[in-house]
Amino acid sequence: MSQLASALAVAEEAYNFEHRDLHLGNILIQRTDSVSLKYTIYDLHFSVQTVGHQAFIIDFNLSRIYGGDKVYCVSLDSCVSKDESFCEVSENSWLHHGTIYKIMLEYSRGNWENFMPITNIIWLKYLIENILEYLQRNNPGLRKLTAVDSERDQMKAVRLLKKWNDCILEHTSAASFLRKVIFKD
Repeated sequence: MSQLASALAVAEEAYNFEHRDLHLGNILIQRTDSVSLKYTIYDLHFSVQTVGHQAFIIDFNLSRIYGGDKVYCVSLDSCVSKDESFCEVSENSWLHHGTIYKIMLEYSRGNWENFMPITNIIWLKYLIENILEYLQRNNPGLRKLTAVDSERDQMKAVRLLKKWNDCILEHTSAASFLRKVIFKD
């Protein structure tokens, strides 16, 4: 998650970038021998641990970017169904990416050219919720958060995700989240 937040933060600051469609199908994970990945933001160079895996963000068709004195984006109004059943959810609405489009529509008020880095935060929240839900559904022991030596790092990662999940919506951009939360952890 720190790789994704770092990549979004760097792109936000450099290009006023928003992905606007960062559902689980637009994240690829690959094994890597690299111990860490290097990023630069605010003239600050930093590294993020890979733990043997590198995350890649793909599919920028719905993204917004500013470059060469021009904003490149598409209207997402058509992505949000007028049919309320599009986003019917029973428990956690953060688990359904259809809900995320509706939240973005509320922020945009139909003006998709505006830079709204909060959309990156909304998608990060969606990703964290889905990762935690997957881990808890497939590893019932994680709910107790009691670790033996072989599971200590995994338990630490789950605790960190839960901590980030609790505070992520206090931030208005991935850059803010990176600076005020991830750098401190």
